[in-house]
Amino acid sequence: MGSVNTIQTVEFLLWLLKTNYSGHLYFDTFPRNEDPISEAEYNIERTRKYLGVAEKLLESPIYAELVAKRDAIAMLRLIDRLL
Repeated sequence: MGSVNTIQTVEFLLWLLKTNYSGHLYFDTFPRNEDPISEAEYNIERTRKYLGVAEKLLESPIYAELVAKRDAIAMLRLIDRLL
């Protein structure tokens, strides 16, 4: 989960939170060399971590300001601090 596109994964989860999504999340993986149970557990752990980051972003007093200013670099730095 998010091993290649971390920032995009956090943004995706942020939008799930913003839209009050309450459905299921599925992991599209095909563990060939890994233990499938370990991989699923890791994906769940990482998803919870990234959801926490997305929640902190939404709670951040400067999040809305950065969005309004379209300050991508400052937003990336904020996300880096939260990761």
